[in-house]
Amino acid sequence: MKFFSFDGPFARFMGRIYDLVLLHVLWVVCSLPIFTIGASTTALFTITLKMVRDEEPYILKGYIKAFRSNFVKATKLWMIVVMILVWLLFIMRICIKGKMGILKIAGIPNAALFFMVFLALLYLFPIQAVFENSVRNILKNSVICSMQYLPYSLLMAAILIMPILITGFWEPVFPFMITLWIFGGSSLIAFAESFVLNHVFTRITASEAAK
Repeated sequence: MKFFSFDGPFARFMGRIYDLVLLHVLWVVCSLPIFTIGASTTALFTITLKMVRDEEPYILKGYIKAFRSNFVKATKLWMIVVMILVWLLFIMRICIKGKMGILKIAGIPNAALFFMVFLALLYLFPIQAVFENSVRNILKNSVICSMQYLPYSLLMAAILIMPILITGFWEPVFPFMITLWIFGGSSLIAFAESFVLNHVFTRITASEAAK
């Protein structure tokens, strides 16, 4: 009966599921104005990183506090990211639609640059959630981390992209995947990525302490 006790594995598992569902709802609600996505994502990673470290944060109180304290800087970061992505997508569209061969060739480095920006974006708001720094340094450190820890960056990219591909192309599991997206999509992905991020951040902290 210990398995079903108040402190047993089943109770802890169900408690974690509840926390992740609540986190997802908070992220969706706080992201609805669109321009607040940066702050809501920073708050999301603030909580999930604490979860993987077994710090057991207060979900609602902790999320709201992180959202408020990071709002200005995270919003600036989000606006910068949106402008960069829109520009790269615009250039990519020109390269794809263009009839000149040089445009087709130019699309290759542009696609590579877009992917590099995507990898850096995976670190942007988690770094904001953990480290105190300027907007410029957060942008720079995100790029550095994405390249320096490339295998981990690719793993996090897979954690984000694979569920999307499975949902879109594996019809038998479509209802199950849609249910996951509705009740915990953002928090489940952030929680999974936080295990990777925690490992990276631990290495960074250890490296800085050794200097």
